[in-house]
Amino acid sequence: MKQTKGKAHLFLFATLLWLSAVVSAQGQQTETFEANAYIQLLQSKFDVSISFAPQDLQNIRFESEQPNTLTEAISFVNSDKTPLQINQISERYYSVALKEKSNNLICLHILDEAGNPLINATVRIANNDVDYGTITNSEGKAFIPMQFIGLDATIEFLGYTSIIVPLNTSTNLCLVIALKKSINELDAVLLERIFTQGMYRRKDGSFKFTTEDFGLLPGVVEADVLQMTQVLPGVESIDETASNINIRGGSNSENLILWDGIRMYQSGHFFGLISAFNPYITKNVSVYKNGTKSRYGESVSGVIDMRAEDKVTDSIHGKGTLSLLHANAFVNIPITSNFSFLLAGRRSLNDLFQTPIYASYSERIFQNTEITNVLTSDTQSSIRSEEDFTFFDISAKALWDLSAKDKIRMNVLFIDNALQFTENITTASFSITETSNLKQQSMGAGISWSREWNARARTTLQGYTSKYELDSRNLDLFTSRDQIQRNELLENAIKIDFDYKLNDKLSFETGYALTETGVTNEDITNTPEFRRLKKDVLLSHSIFGQMSLAAFENKTLFSGGLRFVHYPKLNIYRAEPRLTLHQKLGGGFALEFLTELKSQSTSQNVGFSSDFLGVENRRWAIADNDQIPLIRSRQGSLGVLYTKDNWLLNAEFFAKKVKGITTQSQGFQNQYEFEMANGSYFVKGIELVVNKQWSQFGGWLSYTYMKNDYEFETLDTPEFPNNIDIRHAFKGALSYQLNKLSLVIGVQWRSGKPFTTPLNPNAVSTTGNE
Repeated sequence: MKQTKGKAHLFLFATLLWLSAVVSAQGQQTETFEANAYIQLLQSKFDVSISFAPQDLQNIRFESEQPNTLTEAISFVNSDKTPLQINQISERYYSVALKEKSNNLICLHILDEAGNPLINATVRIANNDVDYGTITNSEGKAFIPMQFIGLDATIEFLGYTSIIVPLNTSTNLCLVIALKKSINELDAVLLERIFTQGMYRRKDGSFKFTTEDFGLLPGVVEADVLQMTQVLPGVESIDETASNINIRGGSNSENLILWDGIRMYQSGHFFGLISAFNPYITKNVSVYKNGTKSRYGESVSGVIDMRAEDKVTDSIHGKGTLSLLHANAFVNIPITSNFSFLLAGRRSLNDLFQTPIYASYSERIFQNTEITNVLTSDTQSSIRSEEDFTFFDISAKALWDLSAKDKIRMNVLFIDNALQFTENITTASFSITETSNLKQQSMGAGISWSREWNARARTTLQGYTSKYELDSRNLDLFTSRDQIQRNELLENAIKIDFDYKLNDKLSFETGYALTETGVTNEDITNTPEFRRLKKDVLLSHSIFGQMSLAAFENKTLFSGGLRFVHYPKLNIYRAEPRLTLHQKLGGGFALEFLTELKSQSTSQNVGFSSDFLGVENRRWAIADNDQIPLIRSRQGSLGVLYTKDNWLLNAEFFAKKVKGITTQSQGFQNQYEFEMANGSYFVKGIELVVNKQWSQFGGWLSYTYMKNDYEFETLDTPEFPNNIDIRHAFKGALSYQLNKLSLVIGVQWRSGKPFTTPLNPNAVSTTGNE
């Protein structure tokens, strides 16, 4: 009886609610709304953003009930009871415009090649002081006020080639416009996928990575940008780390590494074992081995240009991971309709708990150093040591679309590595404890303003500061020797670029950069008492120009540029031409030629006898026209490609000459370690790639042969193999994709470092721990 009574009460309560709703609905009365007030009511009541042209809503009134739901309101507005049409852009954003029957509108009907309407295609007018935009409705139609007649409208839709249409019709008939699928035309130099999803080879010889949809690569467990580049032929790591990259025989310090246009002088955590750039915030990456654009300077080897998300988001999203080595998190937050904020952070966890992964990394990086070689032959004493290492990085970016033409971007990146090493010696009569410290930090901050003057012209102004700092203190347990080493690099730069696209075939780029780089090196020792402090500052002016041309029905792609650099302090003027040529030959074959001249004013000195505990041995230095010259390079390559039926075959011959290197920058561990000599290296070789994609299977192979030799005229042996002479390198993988299941298996082999065989086999002997 109690259950029956309870059900009756529940039924009565539901009935009363229903009756109340019916009475309330019947009691609603219609009101007269002005169009502008009605749209504002929808925005405030349903928390949406509706864009419109004020002139479209003038003097428009209609009768309506108070809207209960957004769907109901949109259905009412789009009915024949109003002259307006509401179109949905995204989950929260809408636009409203006049319907086609109005006589003061220009009508555009946007279709695809098959005649199907393209819904939500963007129609934009940006000319001088005019800034207007709308989207197509469910029929693919867009309506533009007559006041814009005589101007040009840019029509864009994702996956289709953009088109510019002159607004010169005043009839009531719709102008029908068919957009062509772009496929690879969105990026004029994009060729096709190579190795895996999200990795592409361009027709200018460079490579593009898109990390959001990146596929599987053998040995790469997350989208680590610097580790991914090592899959490319000619890209290796001589010390087998993730971030110390050698591109065609050059050292890691000879690469230009950019994060959203900011040059970074530190690329790794854990002394190179992990990339310092968070994979969650890095979206697009461009890698150049040769034929770099003239906008890139200050490198004699490769260029790695990383870009974060550059579009304001309309919804909050993020992700996070927890591994056996670190925790990583990312979030993208919309603040307003034209402002959003990206934040990513990563931190090591070994100070909380140590895992077998950390133990493996620690053993790898600290092997053959003082940290793992603490020994004593005195049986009356004992030595204990303990190391504590942590790292973290924080990346942030603010995106502000000031208007349809103006975009402001602000970036901050902070990288930190900290090592603390404690030693203790205990005997029957005393106990001594010493703690050594090393801190390695980098900071980059920049702000940029980009203005799109019209559909063809754009200007970008950027300013940034980049700082690298290494601060170490090494206390020797046995000698009480206190050694302090500091290395600091500070760079400030201002850049302005102007891009102009004359048409789909011809485009131009030009710009200017003012860069000031300062380097400080300091050494302090108490036994013997010694102090050395050296500060150098170098200013440079750079002007560049680049032209890209697609001719003969895109069979010939040409890009040529010139970079002019002036170093007032060094009294050096340099003209550095760059050239790429891609020529289709027919039958799937193409010929490529690339060449470039480049220079670099910064380098890293590498020492082993006086470094911190044998762990970190690199110090940045700057050219002074005395002991450290300006590094200069010239490179050329000739390649043959075959692309047909999902096959890609590429053979590329290359040669590179780099002058101005010093013995101090090459990390010699022989009789040349303390020599002061200037020289060069010459590398030549061939890169071979075979790549095939089937419906579910894929496979690729690459082989690189390089011969890399030093030339130091003042040394006893003027010519000998480079320390980064990796003569043979072979890589390959097989992949399988079935729905959401992905499998990959790979192999990698390379020859070892160069070494010298002693003339006397017994020249080196080891007894005990000596």
